[in-house]
Amino acid sequence: MRKLKDLARYLPWVANAKDEDFFLIFINKSLHDYADGKSLTCAIIYERQIVGNISFNQIDYKLSKASIGYWLSQAYRGRGIITKCVAHLIKIGFDELKLNKVEIRVATDNASSRAVPERLGFKLEGIITQAENVNGIIVDHAVYGYPVNLV
Repeated sequence: MRKLKDLARYLPWVANAKDEDFFLIFINKSLHDYADGKSLTCAIIYERQIVGNISFNQIDYKLSKASIGYWLSQAYRGRGIITKCVAHLIKIGFDELKLNKVEIRVATDNASSRAVPERLGFKLEGIITQAENVNGIIVDHAVYGYPVNLV
């Protein structure tokens, strides 16, 4: 679990990821949410190892949009892995789920994560102040949107 500590600055769940039970509960919930059409959570596998996670955290069929979240182990950053995964998830969202829009919400000071939607042509739609409490620190979010007509 020590390998995840650098993620605690931006991801509130890291503080609770203390043992295997946490991840078993997460996997079980992810499977149920997928079966219910609420989300799609995928492990990122690189060189036969799980190195991160990418997901449609929320799929809203009424609004025909989904929100993408991701994280990657520190040793694998800077290789374009997340950018490729996000591009693939966008394709799934538009081609298979028939969504009209994909969003990414990122802490405004998380330059690495903000670079991903910017590289892929997402449009910055705005900043939401006091958007999330991450382990006792209130952060603002940059909201990026990618509508189907950009594909």
